[in-house]
Amino acid sequence: MGDIGELDRDSEVPLYFQLASALKVLLEVGDWEAGARFVSEREPEERFNVSRAVVRPALELLVGDGAIFRVKGSGAFIAPPRQN
Repeated sequence: MGDIGELDRDSEVPLYFQLASALKVLLEVGDWEAGARFVSEREPEERFNVSRAVVRPALELLVGDGAIFRVKGSGAFIAPPRQN
């Protein structure tokens, strides 16, 4: 997953929000194609030592931003670029 920093467990910013920001950086610096599979829930769990209770809302924030989309039973995928 690359070196995208650590989460600050002493911060007032919730961990899921910090994780969503870190994953968004991963999306921005990575060479991702639309439709490519994004990281599994397990990868950020292990990389950042957090639970799925942190990973799931972080991924939902990315879904809400239109950065990724999820397919039940298949995982998360990179969303196509937005058309302006």
